Amino acid sequence: THPLLLERSPARGEEAPLDRALTLIFDQPMDPASVEAAFFIEPAVEGAFSWPDPATLVFIPRAGWERATRYRVELSTAAKSVEGVPLREEVDFTFATVGYLEVTQVIPEPGTVDVEPDGAVTVMFNRPVVPLRLVSLSAPEMPPPLQFDPPVEGAGEWVNTSIYVFRPDTGFTPGRTYRATIPAGLADTTGGVLESDFTWTFTIQAPTILQTEPADGEDLVPLTQPITVTFSQPMDPVSTQAAFSLGPPVEGTFSWSEDSTVMTFLPDGLLPLDTRYTVRIGRTARAAVGDATLEEEYTWTFETVPYPRILRTEPADETLADPDISLEIYFSAPMDVATLMPHITILPEPTQVYTYWASRNNRLLLSWDIQPSTDYEVHLGEGMADPYGNTLGEDQVVRFTTRPLNPLAYLAVPGNVGTYNAYTATQIYLLHRNVSRVDLALYRLDWQDFLRLTGPDRWDMWDRFNPATQAELLREWSLDAEAPLNESRYLRVDLSGRASVPA
Repeated sequence: THPLLLERSPARGEEAPLDRALTLIFDQPMDPASVEAAFFIEPAVEGAFSWPDPATLVFIPRAGWERATRYRVELSTAAKSVEGVPLREEVDFTFATVGYLEVTQVIPEPGTVDVEPDGAVTVMFNRPVVPLRLVSLSAPEMPPPLQFDPPVEGAGEWVNTSIYVFRPDTGFTPGRTYRATIPAGLADTTGGVLESDFTWTFTIQAPTILQTEPADGEDLVPLTQPITVTFSQPMDPVSTQAAFSLGPPVEGTFSWSEDSTVMTFLPDGLLPLDTRYTVRIGRTARAAVGDATLEEEYTWTFETVPYPRILRTEPADETLADPDISLEIYFSAPMDVATLMPHITILPEPTQVYTYWASRNNRLLLSWDIQPSTDYEVHLGEGMADPYGNTLGEDQVVRFTTRPLNPLAYLAVPGNVGTYNAYTATQIYLLHRNVSRVDLALYRLDWQDFLRLTGPDRWDMWDRFNPATQAELLREWSLDAEAPLNESRYLRVDLSGRASVPA
């Protein structure tokens, strides 16, 4: 039978180390002279053949393979077995040798600005640089691939065989630009080396202000409110406090968080009412490490709570209101809730009043059993005060009248469909309120309409059905409806046409 190539090394997709021989294994003993004569490799490589056994050819390059090179190997059908039988088909394949070690990604990326001072530097390679058995070892036993200019004290670790992470001991210096270099010659586990230095730069973030309290433009600020400033990194307290100003000026004291990122200014006393303040942090505020300062002055404003007063009520004074409403009182500022109800009088006096204070919009809600068609008078006394003891200073009266309850009239039956005896005096009851007359009409339904009005699509049919045009009118009549204002009464309705009387 024709000989076949069973196996080759390097295998398909495998990168060949520079010192590894090329091996071809056949399915039967081969004629060495014909095989070596039929062997071709491109680019040309000087080397020597050997036969460990009659079915295995080994080609050893004299000076090793070229790095990062793809070779093509051909073996023509002139290669024969020891019995003189040629290859069934020509052998043709390629293989690549190990390439150069490359940096695939760095974090921060080249040219990045505003890198956090305590951020880590990560380097990712295209090949394993350290064996897996070394990943768990301490940093001094591992190859340190990273250099910084200016120098940085810190520690690095290989988080896996191809990713290196460096963390500074005390952080990078804010505002400074660093040049990081991975020197040429760093080797991977396959023998590939970094062909040239890999160098990039990044800039550390200068200090910035992340948050202030009160926020810019905030109003209704309490008179006891401390002013806090949150920075993006630790700050130098002396220069930062010197860069702080508040206008109008206020005496107070400073305090700092343990990590020196939050500065608090606490006024010595209450802030004045209804005052607009401007706060400034100048550019001279310096980071705790290095000489970096704020890139620009930071300014914001806030306003303290105004004097307490009533802005409006709902319902308003001298208006007509629904009987199902609550009285809502809107104040200009937060109030001392304990001072509100003792200075509120409602006439006529209700049995029970329920209150709710909504701090979101400084609103007091009063609910009681409000009656229809009633004149109410609510006295709001001057003694209502804010949390600082400031009172309204004057009384206020809100008068409103509730309107009557809505008119209503309906048949007091258990549902849309009922069964009644046509051979007796059939009577039903009608409930009415705030109406003087009720008009009624009685119609005859045919079976088709009755089935549609009681069938599976009855709800849609009830909406569309008009008895005046779709049913036979039997009789229509009107009834007088007498009852006191806002009170409900029943009428007994005789469907046979006899007189109807109050129930």
